[in-house]
Amino acid sequence: MDIKPANGLIIKSDASGTGSLITETTSGLGSAIVQRYMNTDAWHIISSPLSGQSIAEFLNSNGNVATDDADPNVTVPLRGMMFYDPDKNDWGDYFTNLTSGDLATGKGFCIRTNANSAVTFEGALQAGTLSTTGMASGLWNCIGNPYTSAIGINSNSDSADDFLSTNTTNFDPYFGAIYIWNQPDVNNGELGMYTVISNASAGFDVQQGQAFLVKMNTNATFNSDMQIHDPGLTLKSTKGVWPTINLEASVNSQKSSTVIAFNSGMTKGLDPTYDAGLLKGGSDLLIYSRLVEDNGIPFAIQALPSNDYSSMIIPIGLDFKTGGEVVFSATTLNLTPDCMVILEDKRNQSFT
Repeated sequence: MDIKPANGLIIKSDASGTGSLITETTSGLGSAIVQRYMNTDAWHIISSPLSGQSIAEFLNSNGNVATDDADPNVTVPLRGMMFYDPDKNDWGDYFTNLTSGDLATGKGFCIRTNANSAVTFEGALQAGTLSTTGMASGLWNCIGNPYTSAIGINSNSDSADDFLSTNTTNFDPYFGAIYIWNQPDVNNGELGMYTVISNASAGFDVQQGQAFLVKMNTNATFNSDMQIHDPGLTLKSTKGVWPTINLEASVNSQKSSTVIAFNSGMTKGLDPTYDAGLLKGGSDLLIYSRLVEDNGIPFAIQALPSNDYSSMIIPIGLDFKTGGEVVFSATTLNLTPDCMVILEDKRNQSFT
């Protein structure tokens, strides 16, 4: 892709969908504009599909990023944007129009707009093999899709390559997955959760501008074979659904779920990029499993062999800080007819 003039390429996004461009090379001295449509009812985690734009430039050119101007004594109002602090394992302070730093390649940010509208990135196209920089080893980091198209996340995606497979050895082996912010969130009066995508999940693509949390031991790598056209605005579930049990715990409007998936290539121990440890976040209610061959880690997704249903006892854990009645429910998909799912309550010595 050869771009000669400034803003010589514009990729638009609105409530119905978003533009998509796949290119393996870039040239020219020109620049591009890429939009990403946002709903105003929640925080979103985003990354820039372009390079060369500073945080201050982005905020000053996007007046629809929420502004806290309630205090007339504040000369530099806070803006609805922040980064993830790996050392604190939490989101950092709100940015202002004077915040230093850049929208670096693959760097993720949390953002909130004041209206249903698109934010606009300006800069140079990013193509070919790309890597994040400055990631904190062994801690949670926020990174995202650096391209102007969707990327395949796991081995069940339709893309030629995928993010998890490319980065298998880069992950903390207990957390070989991506963790995507799942609305609603604490700023809407409800606690946030994360959707976990591993190689045991159905095929998933992440749209341009979408970021997520990872726990890796080194920087993440992206390549052009991950790119795939997907003009929708949300994550897409495509193919490759294994036999699965989805166990859910709920208390009023709060819900938490854990996934048990079965495949002949899996083991009862740790299967990196298939088993995915639990990211607890700030939720009051959490349900999870522990490996059949336990290593002490709570898991959001556990992958198990499919040829040994009858002999497996899968430990299930529940954290509920407030306490009270919890309702359990389960949905199953593609299990063989002879497989029966039984939940044992050891305290009450009951089976369901």
